[in-house]
Amino acid sequence: MVNPGDVILGDATGVVVIRREFAEDVLQRAYVQRDALRTYVDSVKRGIFSLDWVDATLAAAGYEEDE
Repeated sequence: MVNPGDVILGDATGVVVIRREFAEDVLQRAYVQRDALRTYVDSVKRGIFSLDWVDATLAAAGYEEDE
């Protein structure tokens, strides 16, 4: 359901509706994600490549590495 004031975003992969009361939080989270991606890409361009973020993401989700 779309209500007046909701934010509608779309691109080649789909469309999303963000309820007005959640829009500011979603925007702030998007800025954090954008900044993290920029930092990662800049590191890769300098030849610093790490997949530590994968381990951190999996650990945060409760997965543990097998010995």
